[in-house]
Order: sequence, then structure tokens, then C-alpha cells
Amino acid sequence: MVRKDKKDKVKELEALFQEANTLVLSEYRGLTVSQQTQLRRNLKKAGASFNVVKMSLAKRAASNVGFDDILDYFQDQQQLLLLSQIQLKQQKY
Repeated sequence: MVRKDKKDKVKELEALFQEANTLVLSEYRGLTVSQQTQLRRNLKKAGASFNVVKMSLAKRAASNVGFDDILDYFQDQQQLLLLSQIQLKQQKY
């Protein structure tokens, strides 16, 4: 990814962080591809989006919008889910 693309992605993530009222970080190690696919489908049905991003870019964006207290959690194989004004039904994933 070239430098301009990284800057653009950080700006995009900053906007998502600012709009979100819920942030979920979870480790996805151990999930099969089919389980991840099903999770994405369930989230999409609920109105959420699920994107894979580089943790270093997510960490930079979070810091830029003042989320410094959670930066230590941005590591390894984490999936980042940002929710804004939606309600998730309790589902079996």
C-alpha cells in the first residue's frame, strides 16, 4: 500500500471511529473461513459492516480521534467491528 493510500485509509477509519457508538475488538484466530463468512453474513443482515484493515492503520486512526486508552488492544489477529446506531439481535455465531 503506498503512502497516499495509507493516509486515505486512516482518514476513512477516523470517520468510522467518530460515527460509531460501539467498537468491538475480538480475536479471530481459530475461526474457519466458513465461520468467518457466516459471521460477516449475520453482521450484514443486522446492518453492520465488517472490513479487514491493517492494525497499524486502525491504531493510528484511533489515536488521531482520541481513543488512546484502547490502543494496547490493537494487536495480533484482531477483527474490528464498528457499529453506529444499529441494534444487533443476539444471534448464535
